[in-house]
Amino acid sequence: MSPEQSDQPDLPTPPDQASKASERPESKASPPTVWSWLVVNTLGFAIAIALLVLLGFQFSGRELFLAGLVISAIVGAVQAIVLRQKMLRLRIWQWVLVSILGSYLGVFLGLVATFLLSTFGLLILVLIPFAELFVGTLLGTMVGVCVGFGQVLVLARQVRGLRWWWVANVLGRSLGWLSAQLLWQLVKAETVIMVPPNSIQDLPIVLLCGAVGGLVYGGVTARALPLLTARQPAITNSQK
Repeated sequence: MSPEQSDQPDLPTPPDQASKASERPESKASPPTVWSWLVVNTLGFAIAIALLVLLGFQFSGRELFLAGLVISAIVGAVQAIVLRQKMLRLRIWQWVLVSILGSYLGVFLGLVATFLLSTFGLLILVLIPFAELFVGTLLGTMVGVCVGFGQVLVLARQVRGLRWWWVANVLGRSLGWLSAQLLWQLVKAETVIMVPPNSIQDLPIVLLCGAVGGLVYGGVTARALPLLTARQPAITNSQK
């Protein structure tokens, strides 16, 4: 080999290989994103539920729809801010909108299911211990189904792995709601759903219940974050 050949610089990496290499680290959620996701869901649910208590919401009947509006607006906004670290094309207003609409639809379906069960299966509900926990978990499940589906629609063009994201939303909402109610029963010997706090003195307990529910939801959905892999962009135009 001649000296001229040995002194030749290394050939540059082809653009397509460089782009693929740069995309690999972004295909999975980095630890900061996961930790941020846990923090914003814990604080978001706690602050939203505490705000509802300060505003005098009853967590029953029609006010469940207004509660869904407040919770979805606050939690949806902070969720979208964190997810933009992973998906730059995510639009915050779309994420918040589908969270609110999904919450409305989920509460409606949950109330309808509760009505049907109480009308045609009253004996079954009576035989279930802690029937209020069952109803609350059912509402959480329906909200998770509808909100998760809306989020899947928003993310469909950007990432893969949305099936597991939807499943995680359903499980996270139902388990989060259940854990918050169980904690309330342990502390206050009462139920969360249909029973508002008696005084402002209950606010610390409400904050704790909201934080626990948000942490459980965030922990379950955080397991699905690394499964959201970016879709490969079309490179036909760049090659021409």
